[in-house]
Amino acid sequence: MEGKGEAVLLIHDGLTPLLAAARELNPRGVLVVAPAPLSGGPALDVPERTLDGAGGLTYREGGAFPAWTGAAHPDAPSGACPPASAAASLGTAVVVTAPADVRAALEAWMDATPHGR
Repeated sequence: MEGKGEAVLLIHDGLTPLLAAARELNPRGVLVVAPAPLSGGPALDVPERTLDGAGGLTYREGGAFPAWTGAAHPDAPSGACPPASAAASLGTAVVVTAPADVRAALEAWMDATPHGR
Protein backbone atom coordinates (compact mmCIF):
# COMPACT_ATOMS: atom_id res chain seq x y z
CA MET A 1 0.00 0.00 0.00
CA GLU A 2 2.87 2.36 -0.81
CA GLY A 3 3.88 3.04 2.79
CA LYS A 4 0.29 3.63 3.91
CA GLY A 5 -0.15 0.45 5.91
CA GLU A 6 -1.63 -2.80 4.79
CA ALA A 7 -4.80 -4.21 3.32
CA VAL A 8 -6.10 -7.56 4.52
CA LEU A 9 -8.47 -9.56 2.32
CA LEU A 10 -11.03 -11.40 4.40
CA ILE A 11 -13.42 -13.82 2.78
CA HIS A 12 -16.06 -14.73 5.33
CA ASP A 13 -19.17 -16.80 5.64
CA GLY A 14 -21.39 -15.09 8.17
CA LEU A 15 -21.08 -12.10 10.45
CA THR A 16 -19.47 -13.81 13.44
CA PRO A 17 -16.22 -14.64 11.58
CA LEU A 18 -16.17 -11.10 10.15
CA LEU A 19 -16.61 -9.53 13.60
CA ALA A 20 -13.97 -11.80 15.15
CA ALA A 21 -11.43 -10.89 12.47
CA ALA A 22 -12.25 -7.17 12.68
CA ARG A 23 -11.83 -7.19 16.45
CA GLU A 24 -8.48 -8.94 16.11
CA LEU A 25 -7.19 -6.74 13.28
CA ASN A 26 -8.65 -3.46 14.61
CA PRO A 27 -8.73 -1.88 11.13
CA ARG A 28 -9.14 1.82 10.41
CA GLY A 29 -11.80 0.93 7.90
CA VAL A 30 -13.63 -1.91 6.19
CA LEU A 31 -14.28 -2.14 2.46
CA VAL A 32 -17.28 -4.35 1.72
CA VAL A 33 -17.55 -5.69 -1.83
CA ALA A 34 -21.24 -5.89 -2.72
CA PRO A 35 -23.27 -6.04 -5.94
CA ALA A 36 -23.50 -2.22 -6.01
CA PRO A 37 -22.13 0.74 -4.03
CA LEU A 38 -24.17 1.96 -1.08
CA SER A 39 -24.11 5.29 0.75
CA GLY A 40 -25.44 3.84 3.99
CA GLY A 41 -27.96 1.47 5.40
CA PRO A 42 -30.57 0.89 8.07
CA ALA A 43 -30.20 -0.83 11.42
CA LEU A 44 -30.67 -4.57 11.05
CA ASP A 45 -31.90 -7.33 13.30
CA VAL A 46 -30.28 -10.51 11.98
CA PRO A 47 -32.08 -13.60 13.31
CA GLU A 48 -29.97 -15.53 15.78
CA ARG A 49 -28.97 -19.06 14.88
CA THR A 50 -26.29 -21.59 15.72
CA LEU A 51 -23.85 -22.61 13.01
CA ASP A 52 -21.38 -25.46 12.73
CA GLY A 53 -18.01 -24.17 11.64
CA ALA A 54 -14.78 -25.80 10.56
CA GLY A 55 -13.26 -28.42 12.83
CA GLY A 56 -16.50 -29.05 14.69
CA LEU A 57 -16.60 -25.53 16.14
CA THR A 58 -20.13 -24.31 16.88
CA TYR A 59 -20.91 -20.59 17.16
CA ARG A 60 -23.87 -18.23 17.41
CA GLU A 61 -24.69 -15.85 14.60
CA GLY A 62 -26.96 -12.83 14.48
CA GLY A 63 -28.15 -9.97 16.64
CA ALA A 64 -28.95 -6.28 16.34
CA PHE A 65 -26.62 -4.12 14.25
CA PRO A 66 -26.73 -0.33 13.83
CA ALA A 67 -27.57 1.89 10.90
CA TRP A 68 -24.45 3.11 9.13
CA THR A 69 -23.30 5.90 6.85
CA GLY A 70 -20.62 5.05 4.32
CA ALA A 71 -17.28 6.80 4.07
CA ALA A 72 -17.74 7.05 0.27
CA HIS A 73 -20.39 7.07 -2.46
CA PRO A 74 -22.65 9.80 -0.97
CA ASP A 75 -24.80 9.82 -4.12
CA ALA A 76 -25.34 6.04 -4.14
CA PRO A 77 -28.61 4.61 -2.85
CA SER A 78 -28.81 3.30 0.68
CA GLY A 79 -29.66 -0.29 1.43
CA ALA A 80 -29.36 -3.13 3.89
CA CYS A 81 -25.87 -4.63 4.09
CA PRO A 82 -25.28 -6.92 7.09
CA PRO A 83 -21.44 -6.88 6.82
CA ALA A 84 -21.43 -3.06 6.73
CA SER A 85 -23.75 -2.87 9.74
CA ALA A 86 -21.58 -5.38 11.60
CA ALA A 87 -18.41 -3.37 10.87
CA ALA A 88 -20.18 -0.17 11.94
CA SER A 89 -21.09 -1.82 15.25
CA LEU A 90 -17.35 -1.80 16.02
CA GLY A 91 -17.04 1.91 15.26
CA THR A 92 -15.15 1.23 12.03
CA ALA A 93 -15.41 3.40 8.90
CA VAL A 94 -17.21 1.49 6.16
CA VAL A 95 -17.19 1.72 2.36
CA VAL A 96 -19.50 -0.49 0.32
CA THR A 97 -18.54 -0.72 -3.34
CA ALA A 98 -19.02 -2.92 -6.39
CA PRO A 99 -16.36 -5.44 -7.49
CA ALA A 100 -15.35 -3.32 -10.49
CA ASP A 101 -14.70 -0.33 -8.20
CA VAL A 102 -12.44 -1.95 -5.58
CA ARG A 103 -9.24 -0.42 -6.98
CA ALA A 104 -10.77 3.07 -7.13
CA ALA A 105 -12.09 2.67 -3.56
CA LEU A 106 -8.65 1.67 -2.26
CA GLU A 107 -6.99 4.55 -4.10
CA ALA A 108 -9.54 7.03 -2.75
CA TRP A 109 -8.92 5.75 0.76
CA MET A 110 -5.15 6.17 0.27
CA ASP A 111 -5.67 9.70 -1.04
CA ALA A 112 -7.77 10.56 2.01
CA THR A 113 -5.08 9.54 4.49
CA PRO A 114 -2.38 11.99 5.60
CA HIS A 115 0.47 12.68 3.18
CA GLY A 116 -1.45 11.70 0.05
CA ARG A 117 0.01 9.10 -2.29
